[in-house]
Amino acid sequence: MREKKGSHSVLAHTLERPAMEYQDRIVARLKRLPHEALVSLVADECAMADYIQRTAASAVAKHFPMAREVLVSLVAEACVKSDHVRRAADRAAAQHDPVPQWAVDGVLTSPDLLVPILESLELRHGTAGCVCHAWAQVWQALPLTTRRAVGLKPNIHTWRQEWIDAYVERGRIEGKSWPRAMFEAGGISSVEAMIEYYGAAIRWKVSIGWSLEQAEPYTVISACLAAPLAAAMRERSPRYAACTHSVCDALAAQAKRLDVVVPPVYCNLTGKFGLSTLDPRWELLQQPGASVGLSFVIDGLCQADLPDLQVFPDEEGFHVHMDYGDGDVYELQDSDVVCFRGAPPDADGSYHSLIPITSFGSHALPPLATVTLESIQQPGEWEVCGQRVRRRLLTVSVTYK
Repeated sequence: MREKKGSHSVLAHTLERPAMEYQDRIVARLKRLPHEALVSLVADECAMADYIQRTAASAVAKHFPMAREVLVSLVAEACVKSDHVRRAADRAAAQHDPVPQWAVDGVLTSPDLLVPILESLELRHGTAGCVCHAWAQVWQALPLTTRRAVGLKPNIHTWRQEWIDAYVERGRIEGKSWPRAMFEAGGISSVEAMIEYYGAAIRWKVSIGWSLEQAEPYTVISACLAAPLAAAMRERSPRYAACTHSVCDALAAQAKRLDVVVPPVYCNLTGKFGLSTLDPRWELLQQPGASVGLSFVIDGLCQADLPDLQVFPDEEGFHVHMDYGDGDVYELQDSDVVCFRGAPPDADGSYHSLIPITSFGSHALPPLATVTLESIQQPGEWEVCGQRVRRRLLTVSVTYK
């Protein structure tokens, strides 16, 4: 809904404040309304409307100051409980107590102030973008950030408290039913067990400059919870906000330290650990109309590898590393191959290379990165590791901050 200039209402656009604070703001605004406007609002909503109208119109209302305070209290309480009353109060406020024009021009529609004001809101507060045309323009132009997508990093719990629910959700995504006990303390897939299992990968990160406080959560979350984190991000849900912030903060710190352009890295689009398997946003590359220039924002963390004779042992395609507990196995995936080509960072702080995360050539791209399709090569038209691969190659560039 677009409102006319000068009719912006504090009441209509209060976003999820605690009830008492919200009611206090309403009371302050209602106190500035004419007595007749308050009577009208109460008369519309109260079962005792006739009695209140007679009382308010009588000399009693003029001689007893509490009568007006009672009216304000009645309307304020009704505004909290009823959208209909709140909208009626908004209309009355816009008519009798409009926001001053200087406040509209200098605050509510000021380009300098609108960006920081709207940046503080999350995407689930999207109705803020409907206040007026000026707000809508700024809202649509704001960059998508982790905080806007899933909310602030929780200060009442850590990523460890989200571990069990996220792992159970991963099971649902994969069509499996895993007991929660597997992921609780002492379970085979508990946080402690996974930190021990991925100990070598964690130590390698620390050896190249990661802090232990970032290496541990990043390693186990990215290895075990990529799919549920992508699902929560896609839904703009805060249910795994602590995990998501932990992953994004770790990668942001490493992106700032990256002083070289990473060589091309590769991944399978579909199949086991495929890009679209973990994050359906990548399915856009599979659409019949997908062409060079296609651009989209990913929801999940993704990983790609430097090419070698283990991932490209022959011309058949990309082979995924699998760990079945009895040695490394590389399995061929019946899939298109995606190549990520890096570039130097921009002066504005945008990055275009994936980030090294393992000693054996794996690299990561954070959620909310923008992916652009740069070229499409048909099977047999491209070569890597001396192999002329019989799979379609989709080369992409990336941008993230």
